[in-house]
Amino acid sequence: MARERCSARIDGGRCAGLDGHDGDHYANARERKAVRVHVVKEWPAPFAEFLAGLRDFEIRVNDRDYKAGDRLVVQEFDPHKGQLTGRELHRSIKLVVSANSYGGMFHGALAPNFVVLGLVTPAVKP
Repeated sequence: MARERCSARIDGGRCAGLDGHDGDHYANARERKAVRVHVVKEWPAPFAEFLAGLRDFEIRVNDRDYKAGDRLVVQEFDPHKGQLTGRELHRSIKLVVSANSYGGMFHGALAPNFVVLGLVTPAVKP
């Protein structure tokens, strides 16, 4: 008898396994969604915090439907000159938190159209 697929997906493609399976929804690599790359601008002060290792998050308008696993290319933007500086860095999104996350726990703390992105430096491939 064929087992029905669990519909309780969370980021990373796993579920709680409440229907008796191991929760692995990505056993078949073709099921994985393509990683999207978002190119964003950042002012010099927060950009410097990224470079110094002090910042591992970003608060942004969710106009791009950010998802865990997506990549960010953060380009430094000088607002006084109105142009990019030429410096950039790369980060992977490990977590996306919105006002609706965790049962609406952040209503009032985050505007409905904003998200907090938890970021990590992607591993460098040899």
